[in-house]
Amino acid sequence: MAGYGAERKGRRRRSGRLVLIAVLLMCAAIFIGLCAFLRISDIEVVGTDKYAPEDIEAASGIETGDSMLLVRSSGAAVNICRKFPYIEDVRISRKLPGTLVINVTESSAVAYVEADGGFWKIDKNCRLLERTEGDGIRGLIKVVGVTPVSPSEGKALSLGREEESKGVYLKSILRGISDNGLNGKVGRLDAENIARLGFTYGDNLTVFLGSGAEIDAKFNMLMRILEDCADSYGTIDVSDPDEGHFIPA
Repeated sequence: MAGYGAERKGRRRRSGRLVLIAVLLMCAAIFIGLCAFLRISDIEVVGTDKYAPEDIEAASGIETGDSMLLVRSSGAAVNICRKFPYIEDVRISRKLPGTLVINVTESSAVAYVEADGGFWKIDKNCRLLERTEGDGIRGLIKVVGVTPVSPSEGKALSLGREEESKGVYLKSILRGISDNGLNGKVGRLDAENIARLGFTYGDNLTVFLGSGAEIDAKFNMLMRILEDCADSYGTIDVSDPDEGHFIPA
């Protein structure tokens, strides 16, 4: 009887394995069928003003006729961002039955730094966008007190290990300026001393931030003070974000 029971268990195990194999084969057949059926018939590029859609499509490495299910979205996004420095984000989605949508978010220059005898435009995330000459920096914030290390298009601004914290603070400040709509008003950003960060506002104000700590709170205080003295002459001190104040010239 014991031998008979063991034999029944063995048959059940073999039967279970056969069922599993059959299910896996069925799933594989369905997947292969879908891959063959869901082919890309059209590629749509949206969100770009600076680059030609066909150039972005070519850089993605995706072609019509490719399988929808086998597209490597992350790899395509990396390829696009690597080739086009003004593109900061890429999202790829599928619009069935056959359209692939490449949605790009373009960055814009808000400031510039000097390096190698020229100027480098940077966005609010401190990404180097392109090297330019004098005319190309018009309207951008001049950042002083930083020395880029091995600048290259599309790469993050590197200041070296010893000044890594300065780069972090600079990014926070540029984001604060940009997110609060102050780009056109700020002329010069002084990052020479991370304990005495600040910038000029228009032709009449100097904003003193102090250290790079609590930047968001400092900008909140700054915006409240500007409501009353944007046209005045003097200094706005928000080094203490809880007690910011205006000092007339």
